[in-house]
Amino acid sequence: MDFDQFDEKLMTLEAVHQVEEKPAQILVFLHGITGDSKTTWEAPSPPKEVPSEDDNEPALWVSKLLPNDFNADIYTCGWDWTVPNTMHELAGSFIKTLSSLADNVLRQKNKSLPIVLVGHDLGGIIIQKAMLMF
Repeated sequence: MDFDQFDEKLMTLEAVHQVEEKPAQILVFLHGITGDSKTTWEAPSPPKEVPSEDDNEPALWVSKLLPNDFNADIYTCGWDWTVPNTMHELAGSFIKTLSSLADNVLRQKNKSLPIVLVGHDLGGIIIQKAMLMF
């Protein structure tokens, strides 16, 4: 399948944690409907393990807790669920976004790494559709 037809701008990718030395993998989190790339992955109040200046401030646990357990570069991926797009368009755009990420990692770190995809709600369905398309 030719993925050039898909609009990569439907998805936004943000690095929330980067390993300085050699990451073992890449984690990508894709939110679902009515969510976004930040609030979907926030804990309502930070756990004791998360250093915080304000105990009432939500903590982005994918960047605060996961680095303790995983030697990984961590990204959140967002999309505007209020704009009507087909599942095919969203999955195609997600594949283009992941391809760009993989190319950048290969260029910068000079090696390929496994990419672990985590989806919440409709984000998981977009991931499944993307895997079927690829």
